[in-house]
Amino acid sequence: LGGGFAPFTPTWQIAIHGSTNNVGVGTLTPNASAKLDVSSTTQGFLPPRMTATQASAIASPAKSLIVYVTDTNGTFTSAGIWIYTTSWKLILAE
Repeated sequence: LGGGFAPFTPTWQIAIHGSTNNVGVGTLTPNASAKLDVSSTTQGFLPPRMTATQASAIASPAKSLIVYVTDTNGTFTSAGIWIYTTSWKLILAE
């Protein structure tokens, strides 16, 4: 490599596919039907984790937004995975 940089082997992998404009993590060929394709046989997907107060402060959440809420308040009645449709719905309680 020019500029005095030593060769290296990356320990992570991300690909942006030009023709479909989707992103692959752990794959160089993301599935065309997915905007984000996360591929692994040894790890899972970790959604954003936040307190109920932080989740409640999300301005105009998009339909299908998913978060993991770590505690409770008036809106979030259980710690767990929540999805926003027309309001926040609990998918899976802790």
